[in-house]
Amino acid sequence: MREYQIRAKENYVLPRAVYNQCLWMVRDVNRLVRIVNSGADPALMPTVAAARERLEAIQAALSFVPEEYREGILDGIINRKNFGPAHDNTWKRWKQRFIYELAVNLMLV
Repeated sequence: MREYQIRAKENYVLPRAVYNQCLWMVRDVNRLVRIVNSGADPALMPTVAAARERLEAIQAALSFVPEEYREGILDGIINRKNFGPAHDNTWKRWKQRFIYELAVNLMLV
């Protein structure tokens, strides 16, 4: 299934490569959590620090989404499930805003 951006809202449109990079970073969140929780092995410190920074960026971007949509947005991106009872356009707009804020937090735009 393809991932589309809403082009009518030019404020939150990202280059396709940046958009996909952010999507896959969110889909990789379970592995990032495992890295952070694995313990601080001195040989893996740069990896743990990078994973922690990415998780913080995801959480900061998620704070822009209303609380009732946060779990559905993450579940929709990670597990590619239907979002929930709200209208599809509502979910798509909040997903796009979340991905845009993540790209800003990661300094990709």
